This record gives sequence, C-alpha cells and structure tokens, in this order.
Amino acid sequence: EPQGILSGDDVSVACPLPFDFPFYGKTYNKIWISSNGTLTFDGAYTAYSPSVAALKGRVMIAPFWKDLEQGSGGVYVSENGDESVTFIWYECVYHSGKTRVNASATLFADGTVLCSYGEGNANGAFVGVSAGDGVRCRYYDWLNTSLHNADDVIFAPQDVPAGLVLDADGTLSGKPTAPGKYVFTEKPLCVSEEGLGGLEGSGGLARVMVGFNR
Repeated sequence: EPQGILSGDDVSVACPLPFDFPFYGKTYNKIWISSNGTLTFDGAYTAYSPSVAALKGRVMIAPFWKDLEQGSGGVYVSENGDESVTFIWYECVYHSGKTRVNASATLFADGTVLCSYGEGNANGAFVGVSAGDGVRCRYYDWLNTSLHNADDVIFAPQDVPAGLVLDADGTLSGKPTAPGKYVFTEKPLCVSEEGLGGLEGSGGLARVMVGFNR
C-alpha cells in the first residue's frame, strides 16, 4: 500500500531504496523526493522552476518537474519488494491555476525508469534524467504540452558493446570485438513537435523510450 512521505510546499525528503539502483555508472541506495516532481540522488532539491541548466547540474530524475502543491492529495511511495519502487504525485495541483496533477515514476532494479501520467496534467511539465556532470542528460520540455493520460516515458540504460566507447559528448568510437546487431535509442521514438500538438487534444502522447549510457 502506498505510504505518504511528504507534507508542506517546496519540500524534499530522503527515502531509502529497497535495492541498489544503477544510474549513469554509479549505484544509489537512497533518493530524495520533492513536492515539485523531482527525484535527486545528490541531496535535497526543492527548486520549482525547471531549466536545462538546472537539470544538468544535479544527479536527477525529473518525472514531472513543475511548481506543484500537494492540494487534496500528496506524495507517496510504493515498494514492490526488491524489484521496483514507485513514487507517486497523487491529486496534487499546479501552483498556478490549482488544476489537478497525477504522475508517477517507477524505478526498476536494472536501472530502468518508467514515468507515467494520469488524469489532469493540463499545463505539462519538464521531464528528464541527468548524470549531474553538466553533459549527460535526456530531457523533454513539455512545459506547455498537456500530459493528461499521456502514455509512459521510459528511460532505459544501455550497455555499450565491448570495444566501443561512448564519450560524455555522445560520440561513439572504436570497433566492436564481437559480431552482432547493436541498436541505440539515444533519441525519442515516434514523437515530434507536430505529433505532440496533434495528440494533445486527444489526451495522449506516443510511448517514448530513451536510452542513456550506464
């Protein structure tokens, strides 16, 4: 059963993870969850104004980064043994306009992050992940795009094949040492600005899967 873990506005609290979570080459057993829709691994973070620069400066998962209040709901955590843990922003509201927000982020033991979106979310949010090194990150500026009942966004770690090196700037070099087919999903699938605009009225986004280097 989900447990409420936050009270107040612009707050962040540490939460132990039920497993060691691999993220951009490191593992973590604790995470900080914010009332403003972010998860951080390098300490409490309560900023409510999303930006690319701020994302790049923190070891962060941003499932739904926006200026939020808990409203009639709250922020909850639900564990599924040593397989996954889900952080839920349930029936929260935007600070501006006070309309509904329902979103969650599920962290799996293999490093995959599943972001899900329910009813409301009309004013959008900033979504992304970052290694906190100023370079490695993936993000979507959906601050003006409805995420009402939008499909999942999945951030999945990728192993670089032996013999290849993926630099911090995203340059892949070297020569594979074993035959095979290597597929990299460094860019979102099935999404464009035109597509987002067209889908907004029907309340959904195409499913997105993004790869990032372990």
